[in-house]
Amino acid sequence: MAEVNQHEILKKMRSIFKGAISLDQPLSEYTSMKIGGTVKFLLSPVDTHDLSNALNLLHLMDIPVSVLGAGTNLLISEQSLPRAVIQLNSDFFKSIKKDNNAVFVGAGVKLSEFINFFLNNGYTGCEFLAGIPGTIGGALAMNAGARELVEHGDGCLHSISELVIKVLVMNRFGDISLRTNNDLEFGYRISNLKENIILGAWFKLYLADKYVIRSRIQEFLYRKKITQQYDLPNAGCVFKNPEGFNLSAGRMIEDCLLKGRCVGDAQVSSLHANFIVNLGNASFDETKSLINIIQHSVYEKFAVWLETELDIWE
Repeated sequence: MAEVNQHEILKKMRSIFKGAISLDQPLSEYTSMKIGGTVKFLLSPVDTHDLSNALNLLHLMDIPVSVLGAGTNLLISEQSLPRAVIQLNSDFFKSIKKDNNAVFVGAGVKLSEFINFFLNNGYTGCEFLAGIPGTIGGALAMNAGARELVEHGDGCLHSISELVIKVLVMNRFGDISLRTNNDLEFGYRISNLKENIILGAWFKLYLADKYVIRSRIQEFLYRKKITQQYDLPNAGCVFKNPEGFNLSAGRMIEDCLLKGRCVGDAQVSSLHANFIVNLGNASFDETKSLINIIQHSVYEKFAVWLETELDIWE
């Protein structure tokens, strides 16, 4: 996208788009890692019609599009990104509506709000999401989850896909469709939804005692509090746990004696080795360099290449 065309595109966008538009917006303030350069267009559509109009124009102008949720599992280059970034943060995309024996939850709803709705209405099944930052849209795209609470060792892995009935999506041309079980593919920290923009989803409802639900939520929150670092900017788990190994990515990194390792202000957390924290002024390049050091160190010791879990925009 040529620089001289930016204001021409803006003029066309304003004629068909009702939501907020920001130009050359720094993205560091929108991510939990506090790293990121500027983006040509940051768009906040008011509803699906607005979103569809924007996507049609961006497609015609050959402008790449990315969706930004809560920015909690994301590392962004500090170079200017020649793309449009869309945030589904209007009230329209934050609705939670009971629908017979299911509940529809908009993509912009925070996971904490989702959990509170279940708790307040006596529904169980999503307690394992407690303490995971982000939105419903992001959680569905990456199939967010956590391991069950057990006294010793690791429990079974729970994922948000267990609760999903169907998902409402919009493709990059602005067309809306419904994805049901036959169309959905979920795996460990992956789904086939990333090719579309997630608008919301219907989830299963199971009644349970509120006291039991609240207790499980508190237990999941406590486990995260004592094992994960919250006092410094970070993007959550950097790497997926490798399949076919008894050791987690964090344990492998710890066994490589990398806890506390720094590249500039990017540091492997001393509390949870699968976290990289920003000590103050960490750059994209420093963080990428530290990721590379971790991958090579783990490969040398365990002969396994760690795959990144966080999304990287560059």
